[in-house]
Amino acid sequence: MQLTHEQIAPSLSYPEYLSLVESLYAQGKSSRSVESLNTPEMLEYVKMNLHRMHRLDKTCALLPEVQAHLAAMAKPELWICLSEGWCGDASQIVPVLHKIADGSGGKIQLRILLRDEHLDLMDQFLTNGGRAVPKVIKLDPDTLQVIGEWGPRPVAAQEMVLEFKRKSQENPDAIKYKDMVAAIHKWYADDHTVSIQRESLMGRN
Repeated sequence: MQLTHEQIAPSLSYPEYLSLVESLYAQGKSSRSVESLNTPEMLEYVKMNLHRMHRLDKTCALLPEVQAHLAAMAKPELWICLSEGWCGDASQIVPVLHKIADGSGGKIQLRILLRDEHLDLMDQFLTNGGRAVPKVIKLDPDTLQVIGEWGPRPVAAQEMVLEFKRKSQENPDAIKYKDMVAAIHKWYADDHTVSIQRESLMGRN
């Protein structure tokens, strides 16, 4: 599979993406393109997500094994990440992807596309039939040929989400969504970005 220059042309750098999320939040918006998402509840999510991103920008450090892998990379890669500022998983993951790209010495270029403005692309990279983000599409930077993909979250976190969905289907009152969200973010905090770094770059946990 191959992407086109037209598809990736609107992509943003991580600083541009973060600035956009901040700007939308200041305008009372959680989405640039989906008006129904601009609710007080979603804005509260964005507020927390911005806090998470700023914290990770300051605290995330690359693992020695990740640094070694980056140093040994023979070919450059272009990572196109589908994301949205209202997504809690994205707030935990995208800053780490930026840290990896920043530490690659130019071998990895990270560019971000807003999912809701590129559904045609998103629908080619569904997760269990859903438009889950963040989703990383790894490309050969010269040919734009797809060489891999990762996301929307590390294996252990994905298993937690799938178990939550299973229990919710069996008994809708078994677990509250907000409790599951809290559990997922606790998992991210306890993992200290280790799984994100290992799995997104090296494909292993």
